[in-house]
Amino acid sequence: MLLPSPLEFQDRRIGLKREKGSLRNSYWRQSVRLGKAFALPTFCPVCTFQLIVKNASSLLEDKNPVKLEAEAMLDDLINSFTSLNSLANESDIQVASSRQRVADALMDTITSLDKFEQGVKDCLEA
Repeated sequence: MLLPSPLEFQDRRIGLKREKGSLRNSYWRQSVRLGKAFALPTFCPVCTFQLIVKNASSLLEDKNPVKLEAEAMLDDLINSFTSLNSLANESDIQVASSRQRVADALMDTITSLDKFEQGVKDCLEA
C-alpha cells in the first residue's frame, strides 16, 4: 500500500480547506442578508429562521397580526444573535463585568428564541 507523501497530503488538506471556505462563503452570500455580521461559530444561519417563519405563516394573509408578530420576533431574534456574537467577540473574558455582559446577552437571546418559538407555534395554530 502506497501512502501519499507529506507534500501530497498537505496539498490535499489545503485544497479541502479552500473548497470548504469557498462553499461556506457562497452559502452565506446566498442565505444571510446580514452577511458576516451574523456568521456565528454555531453556523445557525438566519435563512433557517426565515424559512421557518415563512413556512409556518404561509397560509396566513400578509397583514395577519399573528404573521406580523412572528416576523417581528424573527427580527428581534436576529438582532439578539448579532449582539451576542459581537459582544462575545469583543469582550475580555478575563474581566468579570465582561463575562456578565455576555451572560446577560445570552439570556436575552434565549428569551428571544423562546418568543420566536411561540410566534411560530401561534402561526401554526392560527
